[in-house]
Amino acid sequence: MWRLSNVNVGIRVRDAARDPVYDVLERFPRLWCAYIRVRTPHYRLVTPKTDIVIDGFQGSAQTFALHAFLAVNPDTQVASHMHNPAHLVVAVRMGLPTLLIVRDPIDAVASWTVRQEGTDPQVELRRWEWFHRRVLAHLGGMVVTPFEQVTRSFGDVITELNARYDRSFAPFPHSDQHAVDTLLKDMRTYSVQSHGEERGDLIAPTPSIARDEGLAEVRQRLLNPDLAALRADVQSLYHRVVAHVDPGTHEERQSSSRQARPSGSPS
Repeated sequence: MWRLSNVNVGIRVRDAARDPVYDVLERFPRLWCAYIRVRTPHYRLVTPKTDIVIDGFQGSAQTFALHAFLAVNPDTQVASHMHNPAHLVVAVRMGLPTLLIVRDPIDAVASWTVRQEGTDPQVELRRWEWFHRRVLAHLGGMVVTPFEQVTRSFGDVITELNARYDRSFAPFPHSDQHAVDTLLKDMRTYSVQSHGEERGDLIAPTPSIARDEGLAEVRQRLLNPDLAALRADVQSLYHRVVAHVDPGTHEERQSSSRQARPSGSPS
């Protein structure tokens, strides 16, 4: 039976990137996966037994999506949280149900940087650009969904995956506020137990005073005039990626973006 404490949520990309072999193998997705499988066998890496792949850049609600999916599909094998384009490319080539969650680059980088001590927002913004340029040519083989859709109506995302890949995954009941509150509470409890109260408040995908202050500080750094050209590049790339969102989903995203975030939604 699925338990939150049993979910390992990912590879520390910055640690792995110190290995020069890792950098070279990223150009060869299958070799990269084979290397990571040997190096860190306990991570949620795609295999022939995988039922679905849920991934994207850090800070884009993959943790919420993974936990919500497993809450209603506890017996499925989910590959997630590699945060590397090679992982998604291999999933697409294997013909597996593949979900890419994409978030506005400033918001994604701010969310990730707040959680990761010692991280440079400018470096992470360039990483956001690198990640999405690598997957751009493969977007036709996956379901692309915006952060807003995942955090407001993830059940619809699962329904889209079912239609696209002829599957019968159970949709998450996002309209059930109790189900959402329970999931977010469990996620925060797990974060606090794993990282302590102070760090747990920053890592948990729920609003807090410390988290909001940290996000505001990082966003201010990213709005530095010296980064104007980089911001323009990543925003242009972001629009190219979301152009692959299903038209119905894109309309929902536009509608959702004009609404206030429901109480307790992931941030």
